[in-house]
Amino acid sequence: MEAVGPAQVRFHVGARHALRVRDGMRAPTDTRVVARTRAAVDRAAKLYFKRAWCLQRSVVTALLLRARGLPAELVVGVRSAPFMAHAWVELDGQVVNDAASVETFYQEIERC
Repeated sequence: MEAVGPAQVRFHVGARHALRVRDGMRAPTDTRVVARTRAAVDRAAKLYFKRAWCLQRSVVTALLLRARGLPAELVVGVRSAPFMAHAWVELDGQVVNDAASVETFYQEIERC
């Protein structure tokens, strides 16, 4: 297992703080806002000079949806054989930036 350094710990703490659901944040889910946000993140990732991994894409998607008043949750999961980790965003229990079946392939280890 790889050691976790101070930078990773700071990112984790910062991400949890930035993604914390604020009181009174519940708003009706607007599928148009979700679709437009997902499309914007996909376009930006294609224009970025480096590969945007699932964690970066999911953090940005969750922050943008939360900025619009939607209670998006960042979910991180792992699988053991072969070992892989993955991140995605859920809104009201529905996956919004990945295939709906992603939850069947990965065991959730963190939700924020």
